[in-house]
Amino acid sequence: MRKLIIYVLLICFDSQIAFSLEPPENIPVRDFLNRVLEIRLKPIAFEMEFRIRKNVLEKDNTSEKDAYGTLVETSGIMRVDELAGISFVESTAKLLQSTSSDPKAEQNIKHDYKQFVAPGMRLILPDREYVCDPRVGRIVERKKDTMLFVEVPLFDFRIFGWATDYNFKHGHSIEEVLSALKVDLKPELNFAIGKDNVATLDLGNEETRVDVDRGYWPIDRKVWSSMNKENRFVKESVRVGLVKFGDEWVPNRVDWKIEGKKSISEFGFDFKWISLNTTIDPDRMSLAYMIRRLAEGAKEEKKGK
Repeated sequence: MRKLIIYVLLICFDSQIAFSLEPPENIPVRDFLNRVLEIRLKPIAFEMEFRIRKNVLEKDNTSEKDAYGTLVETSGIMRVDELAGISFVESTAKLLQSTSSDPKAEQNIKHDYKQFVAPGMRLILPDREYVCDPRVGRIVERKKDTMLFVEVPLFDFRIFGWATDYNFKHGHSIEEVLSALKVDLKPELNFAIGKDNVATLDLGNEETRVDVDRGYWPIDRKVWSSMNKENRFVKESVRVGLVKFGDEWVPNRVDWKIEGKKSISEFGFDFKWISLNTTIDPDRMSLAYMIRRLAEGAKEEKKGK
């Protein structure tokens, strides 16, 4: 009898331990975002190759004649050492396709992309920044933290799934994006944790899903045109693919579509990770390296024409 009682107590004790390890059904939105910030704000160093395909169609609703579209592919390499406060990116952009009902407008678009004479580069140091405009082929110094230089995309890969198009264009960091969300979202909102350990924040016209098991990364986000489920369309959607690199989960694919009144934009991001949280050669993140790459890249551009 005594053995039976001990056995029953052990079962109850084990079940209590198992239950305590289960995630709570709901987590207040600010507590959840604080947890994400805690993970994402650890300083990192990384090197990765990237490819961005941007497909844009813009039109004037009053006239289909004014519609035009471009498909641009930007590829390059990014190196970041947050502890040192240094970031470097080099990229080249190619116009794969352009369409316009106005032949002159289409000609201008094609002409614009033929003006590239060198690779685009940015080097951000703790106190200053150097930029090489691919259309000019000259390195210039400018004030740090100015608006995102469109031809040379240097972005925080941790914002995808949380950010808006505005955040991306202005080069906002994950800290800026999530801190703004904490202010904007009502504190009584909750992330609902499902059995698959995916947390969902449902705002009626917006839904964000976060994979808790895979590093608290957002994997899916949708924004609808209205709260009315009977008559609405998805005006923004983001899907994030994840891969394990070493011991960490990181994005390797992002599909982002934005549909507005006068435009449709589709972005496809592919990331190939080279290193994560290992030492990066400082010589490959310096002004001297930038000058050398400008000379080499200009020759490559000239040879390719």
